[in-house]
Amino acid sequence: MNAFKQWMAAATAAEQTELARLAGTSRMYLYHIAADESARYRRVPRTALAQRLADGCETLRRRSKGRLPMVTSADLMEGRKPRVRRPQAQQEPLTS
Repeated sequence: MNAFKQWMAAATAAEQTELARLAGTSRMYLYHIAADESARYRRVPRTALAQRLADGCETLRRRSKGRLPMVTSADLMEGRKPRVRRPQAQQEPLTS
């Protein structure tokens, strides 16, 4: 079980809703992120969202006095393929 799935299992519905609010996403999307690798609907968040989720998890972990597990942005990005940037085609200068 991945770290975020453990967090979702330990969190109450209110805590999940609060995390979604803090990160600027929906509670349903949190379930997509927490899904197992084998699930077709699993999503891996982009870097900015992963960081907001990790920050929100830490805030809620402190509020729960350690009841909720720690989740890092690296935990959330597990399985993400590196983004490859394609080189842009060079345009020739216009001549008149």
